[in-house]
Amino acid sequence: MDKTRQYWADWLRVLVILTLIIYHTSLTFSALGSTYIYREIDSSEVLLFLLLTAPLDNFFMAALFFVAGYAAFFALRKRTSGEFAHERAIRLMIPVGFATFMLIPIQVYFKYLHEGHKGSFFFFLSSYFPSGIFTYGWGHFWFLFYLYVFSMVCLPLFNHWKRTPESLLKISSFLAKRINFLIPLAFIAIADAVLRPMFMNSKYILWGDWANVVLYLSFFILGFIFSSDEQLQQKVFNWRIPAICIATCCLIVIIRLYYLDATEQYQPAWHTWLWSSLKGLYECSMIVALAGFFHTYLNKESKAIKYLSKASFSYYVWHFLPVTFMTWLVLKKDWHPYLQFLIIIIFSYAFIFLVHELIENRLLTALKRLWHR
Repeated sequence: MDKTRQYWADWLRVLVILTLIIYHTSLTFSALGSTYIYREIDSSEVLLFLLLTAPLDNFFMAALFFVAGYAAFFALRKRTSGEFAHERAIRLMIPVGFATFMLIPIQVYFKYLHEGHKGSFFFFLSSYFPSGIFTYGWGHFWFLFYLYVFSMVCLPLFNHWKRTPESLLKISSFLAKRINFLIPLAFIAIADAVLRPMFMNSKYILWGDWANVVLYLSFFILGFIFSSDEQLQQKVFNWRIPAICIATCCLIVIIRLYYLDATEQYQPAWHTWLWSSLKGLYECSMIVALAGFFHTYLNKESKAIKYLSKASFSYYVWHFLPVTFMTWLVLKKDWHPYLQFLIIIIFSYAFIFLVHELIENRLLTALKRLWHR
């Protein structure tokens, strides 16, 4: 077992990424988030999709940024700041560029067809560029863009901590005392409650998206600090039981609010205030709970986590393409929404598995062997 590798963090990242297909497919039917194609359904059928949407929607991106900060600590320990910046640019910004100009237009095209438009894909592209690119941007690749910006913004701070580890130790040791680790979590929860109602309609373009910027940047930095101190980690892991209880209570209220918003014409302002107040508390509690349980039961090397860790980035990159295509295809049929949902997710998982296994693993490996002959 790699002594420096924390498999619980791998499992947390993998869990989030593998549920993206379920989450984004659910949005088609719940309409409580951003996706390409929607279907109106009866209020009696929407509850299942709310039960799938609400638990993920309110914590999973925060978890990804937390794990990214955790991983940044080990990445910077092995690299100079220049090597770290170069590696981040290659790993993050090249996929963002590829998606913006190649992948997102295809997904928007299926939305275009679903809305009744006619014409070939190439005819569509003539109208998509340049106006559409500003409307749809980088799609779900906003996470990679934000992560790159956060990495560059935090690099001077992280370098300072790398050069003077005693300064980082002072912070982590303070957080490890008593219940001091709750201080940054309380800040995150309060910041989300205050900022979220004011910045509800962000387009994930960084500037003006202050609720998400403050929230995710805080989790990113907190993940870096957390990775540096085993005593702090153990303190947090020991809170897994209270954390899951708090998260469950928050989630029950959040689902109720989601159901009211999905089934009623009028949504009072206090719904937004209550939801934003609970969201920050829920995501902090869920991350603490899952980190604790995964560390307790899954912090060991296995074939499953070895494979899924390597495959997870492919799943993240490609998942929205089959979801959008299958949604466009399946919604042509007058089938029950539960059946449509099931077909979409089965074929989407199968598509990504085949892409990863046949193209990324075997074809690219074969090409590399030919290149190095």
